[in-house]
Amino acid sequence: MTRRGVLTGGTWCLDRNLLVDRWPQLNGRADILDAKLSGGGSGCNMAIDLRKLDPGLPLATITLLGEDADGRYLIALAKAHGIDAARMQLTDRAATAIARPASARTSAITEPATG
Repeated sequence: MTRRGVLTGGTWCLDRNLLVDRWPQLNGRADILDAKLSGGGSGCNMAIDLRKLDPGLPLATITLLGEDADGRYLIALAKAHGIDAARMQLTDRAATAIARPASARTSAITEPATG
């Protein structure tokens, strides 16, 4: 039997990327110009990057996500990239994004001048 394809395993988390008008000074403020959601984590990045490198390569992933909007978003993201999501399981015992409470999500912040 010949096998072909890759199964990625690891973290799938939701990144919230914020574009601000400028980097704030200490105790300062900045205006958010744009906010985008994207998948992140080792399992997610590997699967999506492999898909981009070889669109014909059979890909599947295995991970445990929270039974929440973030988890459902990540499953939809995998499917949108043609990644077999059958092994992406949801649990009500933890939140998506490395089992941290919903208030402890990660945000990436950039400004137009430096990206």
